[in-house]
Amino acid sequence: MKKLLIILKSLEGGGIEKVTLNLIDALKDQTSVKITLVVTQKTGHFLDDFSSKLSIVNLNVPYEFRLKVIYKIIAQLKICLQQQKPDLILSQFPGLNFITVIAWKLSGIRSQLFLAEHTLPPHRLLKLEDQGKLGWIGKITPLLGQCLYPLSNQVIAVSSGIAHELKHSFKLSDKKIQVIYNPVVNDRLFEQAVLSVEHPWFKSGEPPVFLAVGRLSKQKDYPTLLNAFAKVCQTHEARLLILGEGELRKKLETLIKNLNIENSVDMPGFINNPYAYMAKAHTFVLSSIWETFGNVLAEALACGCLVISTDCDYGPREILENGQYGTLVPVGDVNALAEAMISTITRSPDRQLLKAYAQKFSIKSSTDRYIKVLGL
Repeated sequence: MKKLLIILKSLEGGGIEKVTLNLIDALKDQTSVKITLVVTQKTGHFLDDFSSKLSIVNLNVPYEFRLKVIYKIIAQLKICLQQQKPDLILSQFPGLNFITVIAWKLSGIRSQLFLAEHTLPPHRLLKLEDQGKLGWIGKITPLLGQCLYPLSNQVIAVSSGIAHELKHSFKLSDKKIQVIYNPVVNDRLFEQAVLSVEHPWFKSGEPPVFLAVGRLSKQKDYPTLLNAFAKVCQTHEARLLILGEGELRKKLETLIKNLNIENSVDMPGFINNPYAYMAKAHTFVLSSIWETFGNVLAEALACGCLVISTDCDYGPREILENGQYGTLVPVGDVNALAEAMISTITRSPDRQLLKAYAQKFSIKSSTDRYIKVLGL
């Protein structure tokens, strides 16, 4: 029996953690591989979900981009690898992938190493989030990537756009990269989608509800969404529900108040089952500045929801087939987003068509590819 070690930062309620949980479930069902999870810190919304399914090794080091912390994680992970002696290692978190390669080399073990890239390379990410102020981390990551990523057995990109980005940034050959869409759609999603929602906005006769799901962070660009929704409210009665939590909550609440849309916007925080909301919302909206796949788009389609997304790098255009299965608007364009939202109010989704198309992002399809690439 092969032993697979999966490495994550923590068990927070994000997209990477969710798809990792889906992948673990599917691999356990379809293979005899023994899976152990390694985290730098054993905390987060998904702690109970992961703990009930497999053994977790906690390095007990808060993940930070500081040299002292990075050194400590490398040292702890090196010891962990030597103790666990896995046949296969799958590192699942950006930035942590660099650390994993170094620890793997220092450990001296002969495991095969696979790096899954779920986001932009760190220097591109920092440039977007810090408005060009890269700092020392942003300046050295292209060189680190070019030195470390080729040492792995395979790099897995979650979209063709990310694969192209990695090839360019880290000078990787076509043979080194495999594109595997995230394992998103499964029976559990459909089971949760039909559950009831207590929110009063979903009662019969209420105005249409626009839904957004994601961390309250700069990446998701909720200010553009809120400003666009304020324009919608000038001519149409509608509601906006944002599911997620994050560091920008207070700023967004202030903006909502300034736009005078407090009675039409609700931000209830992180919700374990967003699918029930997706199945009942009129339109799902993704206003991101950047993505690498866009799990929520595939999930919303699987729930039969109309979709509007910014045409950002990378993922949305791939998922929506160049706009065939949803509306694409320019990043940061308040007017274009408002117009797209208004245009969907009088439309009814072909739910069966959207659900059938979303099978392209099924967990089985993704897991079959992982099994082949990992050699399980």
